[in-house]
Amino acid sequence: MKERIEMRLLYELSAIKIVKAEIEKYKQDREHLLIELNDSKDVGSVDYGKWKVDGNGKQTPLEIQMKELINTNANIMALENLINILEATAEKKKECVMSVLTEREKIIFQYSFIENRTSEDISEMLGISYQTISRDRKEVIRKIKAISSQIMQINSNFMQNGM
Repeated sequence: MKERIEMRLLYELSAIKIVKAEIEKYKQDREHLLIELNDSKDVGSVDYGKWKVDGNGKQTPLEIQMKELINTNANIMALENLINILEATAEKKKECVMSVLTEREKIIFQYSFIENRTSEDISEMLGISYQTISRDRKEVIRKIKAISSQIMQINSNFMQNGM
């Protein structure tokens, strides 16, 4: 079973990937809206300039399409701001952790916690016994626990200043 600290780190990295995927989804939505706005045709002399036809032949008010575009852009900007905060927080935490580790522990931390590789994989890659990797990994966790108050302070600082 993974340690709680490891799970927290993996959760934070996953959150960054999820937010990046959301940004991509909104960017695709924006592209579709822009294409829809550019390709739609005016209908009816009474509604000229106020109604557009979407790809399915449905009449949609131009104002609604523009609001959708504005909301999509606002969502993209908000999520990009969140990504910047999450990545900056993760980088500060990584720097904090790396400052207390030996060179081999840094490598094990990177492979084990950041890249989520197994101890067996790391053992094969580094040519070090599985037991040594396991022992060093436990030491990394011990050191992370020792500086957990500093890591929590990083979270607190970014929540107060970043949002």
